[in-house]
Amino acid sequence: MTDNQDQPLAQNNQLDTIASSLSVIIEQQQQEVGIKNRELDVREHEISSNERIALASIQAQSQYRADNAGKYNAHLIHRYWFIGTVTFMVLAFAAFAITHESKDIIIDSIKMILGFSAGAFGGYHWGKSKSGKDDQ
Repeated sequence: MTDNQDQPLAQNNQLDTIASSLSVIIEQQQQEVGIKNRELDVREHEISSNERIALASIQAQSQYRADNAGKYNAHLIHRYWFIGTVTFMVLAFAAFAITHESKDIIIDSIKMILGFSAGAFGGYHWGKSKSGKDDQ
């Protein structure tokens, strides 16, 4: 009979061991869930912080562009006035030379202007293509 009496005690010990193991596993899982909840809170805080930073950056960028758009437009207006004035002066000189029968001066001037323009545009595009290769 002692064997039969030992059997329920052994089963009770096993059940107690299983119950204590299960309680330890449940505690560990609860701790893991708590850790994951804290990680989610941190991630949520990080996302909201990034959102605020992005909105502030967008607002600053739009303000910067609004402030500098006027300056850029004023620069373009001055550039076009300069180009128009120089063109008018060249045409006035050409008209004066033609009326005073100095066509040779006009022909030589046109040769110089075309040579200068070709050199300037060629050099600009050569430099632009060279700088594009350096960036890659």
